[in-house]
Amino acid sequence: MTLRVNPDFAQSRRPSDLHIKKEIGPDRWQIRRPGRVNDPSRLPPLDPPISLFQTHPGPCIRQRPYVQPLDRLFVLLETGSSAVTRSAAAKQLGEVQKLHPHELATLLTRTATYLRSTNWETRIAASEAVRAIVSNVPQWEPQGAVAGKDAPTDRGHNFSPMGPPYQIEAIKKNCDKISANSLPILKRSRVRNVEFRRFVDKSVQKFRANKQTNENSLLSTEDESQNPPLSTVGRLRFLQFDMERVLKNSTHLMASEGKEFDLDEDSSTTDIRERMAKQRQILNARLGLDVAAQFGIDTSNLFTNEDLIVSAPEKQDSCDKNSEAARKPLSVLISSAREGLSTREMNRAKRKARQAVHKQRSREPEETTSNGDEVERKRPKLEPKEENNVSMDIADVEPTDTGDWPLEWFCDQLSQDLFSTSWETRHGAATALREIITVHGRGAGKTAYSTPSQIEECHQIWLEDMAIRLLCVLALDRFGDFVSDAVVAPVRETCAQSLCAILKLMEENGCKGALKILLQLLNHQEWEARHGGLLGLKYLLAVREDMVNTLLPEAFPYILQGLSDNVDDVAAVAASALIPVTAKLVQLVPEFVPLVVIKLWDLLAEQDELAAACNSFMGLLAAILNLPEAQQLLPAQPLNDVVPRLWPFLSHSASSVRKATLQTLGTLTERPSDGSSIRWEAQLLQDAMRHVYQRVLVEPQTDVRGVAEKVWGQLVENSGLVELLHAACPFITVWLFLSMQPTRVPFDPNYLIYAKTHRKKALVDGLHSFDHTVVMPKCYIGGTETTPLATRENNSVQVRCMTARMLGLLSCYIIKPAPGIDYSGNIEKPIECYEKVLLVHLNSKSALQRMMAGLVIAEWAERDQDTVSCPEGLKQRIHACLNERVYFDEIALSFTRLTQETRDFMATLKHYKVPVNSENDSVFTLERIQELTGQSTQETLVKIKLKSKVQESLEERRRSIQNSVVQTSNDQLVLSVSTLAALAGAAVTP
Repeated sequence: MTLRVNPDFAQSRRPSDLHIKKEIGPDRWQIRRPGRVNDPSRLPPLDPPISLFQTHPGPCIRQRPYVQPLDRLFVLLETGSSAVTRSAAAKQLGEVQKLHPHELATLLTRTATYLRSTNWETRIAASEAVRAIVSNVPQWEPQGAVAGKDAPTDRGHNFSPMGPPYQIEAIKKNCDKISANSLPILKRSRVRNVEFRRFVDKSVQKFRANKQTNENSLLSTEDESQNPPLSTVGRLRFLQFDMERVLKNSTHLMASEGKEFDLDEDSSTTDIRERMAKQRQILNARLGLDVAAQFGIDTSNLFTNEDLIVSAPEKQDSCDKNSEAARKPLSVLISSAREGLSTREMNRAKRKARQAVHKQRSREPEETTSNGDEVERKRPKLEPKEENNVSMDIADVEPTDTGDWPLEWFCDQLSQDLFSTSWETRHGAATALREIITVHGRGAGKTAYSTPSQIEECHQIWLEDMAIRLLCVLALDRFGDFVSDAVVAPVRETCAQSLCAILKLMEENGCKGALKILLQLLNHQEWEARHGGLLGLKYLLAVREDMVNTLLPEAFPYILQGLSDNVDDVAAVAASALIPVTAKLVQLVPEFVPLVVIKLWDLLAEQDELAAACNSFMGLLAAILNLPEAQQLLPAQPLNDVVPRLWPFLSHSASSVRKATLQTLGTLTERPSDGSSIRWEAQLLQDAMRHVYQRVLVEPQTDVRGVAEKVWGQLVENSGLVELLHAACPFITVWLFLSMQPTRVPFDPNYLIYAKTHRKKALVDGLHSFDHTVVMPKCYIGGTETTPLATRENNSVQVRCMTARMLGLLSCYIIKPAPGIDYSGNIEKPIECYEKVLLVHLNSKSALQRMMAGLVIAEWAERDQDTVSCPEGLKQRIHACLNERVYFDEIALSFTRLTQETRDFMATLKHYKVPVNSENDSVFTLERIQELTGQSTQETLVKIKLKSKVQESLEERRRSIQNSVVQTSNDQLVLSVSTLAALAGAAVTP
């Protein structure tokens, strides 16, 4: 047995400082340092540094400080109990990178495994880990090489030659033999001498000048006059890229390849009866029939054996005549367009060659068959193919001191994963790219061995190459998923966000090239491609505000076409793309603004109130109507036709939709510039007030209630008095009554208003009995039945105060005499009628009724101090309420039960001849009950000699009554304080 030791490491440490310990088997060893092994901060730096995870085949020596904690951090990315735990683990991995900068490749390689996880939370945590790791990597800002001199070291990177001199001389002698296959090898070589890298660039340029044009390639050959640096070899460019060919010849990126649904064994190798039995079991499990069989339900006749027989597919030769016309994966098309083998393909070929040699050497002679028979053929396991799920080997990772961008190798791997057949792998790769480009995008593609004039060119070429790959995913991805009530495309959305980070760094010509490809996608027949194009266009317009004047006029006709798309998801993205640039619409395309508004009103009429697309439609409509400049461009529209289209969306499940709807309604209720009242009919105004008031009652979000209160104020103040009186007077008592609703009692549906869209109304009209079978959700004050009780109770106080302000404002107008009516006769004045309404609640014994009446009167008196004085009858009743002592109706049930329990308890005491002072106990009060079940009764029960069981029973009943009387007394006290405070506020308000 031999022991292999790194000579540099052996020279840097004395033998006495190391302990060699046998780990696993005769050829596995590790180095351990005595004392404080788990504290890396106390270990002196090693020169050269040893990887925390580095392993070598065969006998080796390796260091393993801090391995266990790191393993736990990676495990937490997948098994963390919450998002907070996973996020904390990701941040800790960033701290590891900060303490061990040389472990960048190892940390990213291990994190990449979790980017391919099938669990959403794991992929998000892995992307957070990637961001935390790269955030602790210094920004890559090379200064460039100077002619005749080596480039200066950048941030500690040394660019001295790595190989022996004879290797460099051998390459120089064969420079005329450079071929397409050798370009990636030269590019990824470990030679770090700047002068030699410059020589390689010249050799590459010489080869490219002699290379013939490849007409069948996806990309055309660059002009001979162009001499790009070596780092730009094989990069995709907008000028030579053809998206139409990609869409025509590439396969679609679905959720998966579908092999996970195949059987593990080949159908030709098993008996047909066994195969049918296995298929029957699988089918039963998928249909849930295995559960039905457990309950004795016969499922044998649902399908027969003939239904399960699958004819064996005809084997076709791999060299089919029509194979040229078949669709190919996009990665194949892209790789065929590049010069020779790609970097990843070269690394893969090297790895396979090493594996083949290793297998050949380790194979024993007995393994070969003596009779020449073939080994039994087995079907491989259904695992991801290597081209879609390449495992990154640390040995294949180029070092960070070669002058290239330190994260280029990792981004190249992620760009390969973007075209995986598994949507989880594509999503994880796009998420990681977004984080890396956001943090280190300014150094992407830059090389230290290039001249200063070429550094920016390399940067822009790298950005174009990555942008094209992301655009291809936007065009080919076909996966959609459901999140809550919305349909989302996670891969396309994340790729669009990654593209946004790239477009932010691109020059104007690059953004225009991306815009050209995005507009091509908008004309595609398949809606997923149009959806992806609009997603990219949305982020392009949002991130490049400096180019909106150039981009928007060119893209607007396509976006307007997207608004009319038959697919709701496409139309929704088209509307959301215009929201960030709404202010520019009036300036750049004012002639199309009325057309957009009319189209949005039509879309709202056609949409269901629960549709996710209406969020974008309502948001864009509110944004346009809120612009003062847009009001002058919009034609007069019949309010009776368009305003009722808003009512269904006031009950939308998304708070953003409800808020946008109220904002739109607020814009429509603003007072005209000439100071006149809004011309709303009484019926339309009544429906608007009922919907807005009801939204305040049941809205759980504070900001939405604030917008609703503002809209209510505009409806009351900006409407005509006649229309307001006709709209509000029939419902003022109902609104006052609804504000007094107990927290835990749902509203009566007969007092609420519900709206239906045109689509649902048509369905309801066709079903006569539909209204009798539909179950409406229960609504409470402060929220619906899905809102937690604690949240509703907290919101109820705010809702009551807000409704009091709203009704107090309305009170200032409904007491005014109606125009054209003479009140000199026996006709009651409006203020007298309103006084009777308020007195009904003040005469009640309900604390909520008295409190709300007091709050409304106080708000009314504060807002209307000069018009009329408070009626005398109302004043007297308020003063009387302040001096009364009553048990409120809210505690009536508990007080009645408490009284009955006390009477029974007193009767039991008399039965056992327990002396109790029971004089004047015909009427019980809370104080009297407290006295009868207090300390004196407890002492009496102790003194009286009774059976132990009887005594325990009496003591238990006494404690129960005592606890009930304490709780009831506290409830009475809270109600008394709040009611008296509201009435006192009404009494002192001038």
